[in-house]
Amino acid sequence: MVFGGFLATNSTGFVSGIGILLMAIGLLVGVIGLLQSGVRDRRTNVDLGSARTEK
Repeated sequence: MVFGGFLATNSTGFVSGIGILLMAIGLLVGVIGLLQSGVRDRRTNVDLGSARTEK
């Protein structure tokens, strides 16, 4: 994300478009990753608890 913003602010035209695109993709991937990890934590919370007690 930081690299994409750097390209967007220090270049013009096509490279600026690539920088903005990289920044948008980075943000999207970050949000999706956070959502997936949150869902996984909720689903596996009980499983992890039982696994800990078994060990």
